[in-house]
Amino acid sequence: MGLLRRFIGWSPKPRIARTPYVSYSELVRTSLGQFTEAVVSRRESSFFVVASVELGNTTTKCILSATNLADGKTYLLNKTVRLTKHVRPPKPGEQIFGKTLWKKELTIG
Repeated sequence: MGLLRRFIGWSPKPRIARTPYVSYSELVRTSLGQFTEAVVSRRESSFFVVASVELGNTTTKCILSATNLADGKTYLLNKTVRLTKHVRPPKPGEQIFGKTLWKKELTIG
């Protein structure tokens, strides 16, 4: 059956979810626009902001997201992925705690 599907051209395709970026000022402005309704209903919308930083052997990934605690919607504020070989050299007085695969020194500063 798999061979027949290959000849027909049908194959399962992954569905890649794309999350649109939202600026923090736009998020707050939208929240303030709903603030008049919130005052009437005595419910303010507050956001829980999370910063996630992952340091791997070859890349660093930083994700900043915000969750509206009133309705549970999550917004992606920023996502940055960079190679660790582009890390700046250590400044004088900074403590070195490790090295990357490219022998770049990582510091606490």
